[in-house]
Amino acid sequence: MRFPFRIRQAVVAALFVLAASGAPGIAEPFKLAPNTKVQVTIVQWNPSKAEYQRWDALGGTFVVSPDMTLTLPILGSVDVTDRSGADIAGHVALALKEKVGLLNAPEVTVEVLEYPPIYVVGSVNQPGEYAYRPGLTVLQALALSGGRYRTAEPAGNDVLSLAGELDILRADELRLIGRIARLDAELADATEITFPRQLTGNSNRSLVEQIVNIETLIFSARENETDRQLATLSELSDLYDQELSTLQARAVAGDRSIALAQKQLDGVTELYRKGVSTLSRQADLERVVAGLQVERLVDDTEMMKVRQNKSENRRQELNVQDQRKTNLSLELRDARAELDRVKSRQFTVESLLMEVSGGAAPVETSEEAELVFEIVRHEAGAPVTRHASESTYLEPGDVVKVEPAGRPSETEPGSLLSDAPSAGTRSGRRSGGPVPLPKPRPAGTS
Repeated sequence: MRFPFRIRQAVVAALFVLAASGAPGIAEPFKLAPNTKVQVTIVQWNPSKAEYQRWDALGGTFVVSPDMTLTLPILGSVDVTDRSGADIAGHVALALKEKVGLLNAPEVTVEVLEYPPIYVVGSVNQPGEYAYRPGLTVLQALALSGGRYRTAEPAGNDVLSLAGELDILRADELRLIGRIARLDAELADATEITFPRQLTGNSNRSLVEQIVNIETLIFSARENETDRQLATLSELSDLYDQELSTLQARAVAGDRSIALAQKQLDGVTELYRKGVSTLSRQADLERVVAGLQVERLVDDTEMMKVRQNKSENRRQELNVQDQRKTNLSLELRDARAELDRVKSRQFTVESLLMEVSGGAAPVETSEEAELVFEIVRHEAGAPVTRHASESTYLEPGDVVKVEPAGRPSETEPGSLLSDAPSAGTRSGRRSGGPVPLPKPRPAGTS
């Protein structure tokens, strides 16, 4: 459906009003955190058709990497540090305008699909991971985790659960490493896969062997499929060459027949002038020459069709190769984003495992005992621990520690997080004694 220009302007204005009002599904002013999953939508106004056209090949679902970048088609890595969704959308629009050479920048929207979760540990009934939503407070996080810890039982089940999840994440990391190695080999048109030492040197030999066998099987199957497609098109090209050769030979024979018939016609015409031959004989030869010339034109037409079919067959060969490269590039992009997510999650689970296992000793507290809250938050690439209150707003990826009053605190008394509604507000400097978090172990260690 086409709309007049004034109606189109009104629709665009209404969309921006909805975006500013925080309507569901519309991008809000937010600052992205690592491992945030976002949806990037790009549309361009087409004046010739009077409609918006989506650029699905450039948009899609992306995950913010730990180094605060988004990897987008054509543009590559885009830095999103301390940028809101509107800032990122404007930057992408201008970058696409310069990169593609457009007169007007396209319309770009950035919408959060999934925030990084928060984690609640300490004296709570159900420590673990919980989904984040804007405006979440410490008190709400305490409610999500089942309230205060009321028994004296050790957190043995939590340790087992986190340890099992950590094993799964490490196995997923190895599988993604193998998949990326296979995709790299396919993109490079290599004859075999070169698996990195990070995979082959892992102590879990049975899993490594399984991954190598599966990726090698997929590599061979996809290579054979592409070879079969190209071989079929090559055979069809050979058939076109044979048909064209046959038509060319017939055209040569037709030219000779025309030349002979024309020579005979010229002789009969000369005899007719001298009164030796009849007019009917001359007319018969003229019809023969005309028929041969028609057949010769038919041969030329057939050769032209064969050449066109051969060109189309060549275009199909190139399309098969180009489509294969495009699919492999998209798969590689998604695999690397998933690997970043798994590594980040693995680091968090190891941190939680250290926290839970270190605080598994039974603690007798009364139900009236006051709770003390602390938040572990990554700032400038390092974890920082600060005091918090029930009304403190959380950010994606925060770790909330809940302990009964009277237990020694590892943070400075003055390092209290602000209770202001802005989720991006931080106060104070890094404390002198943040809770140490374990570094992720390499995938090659058990």
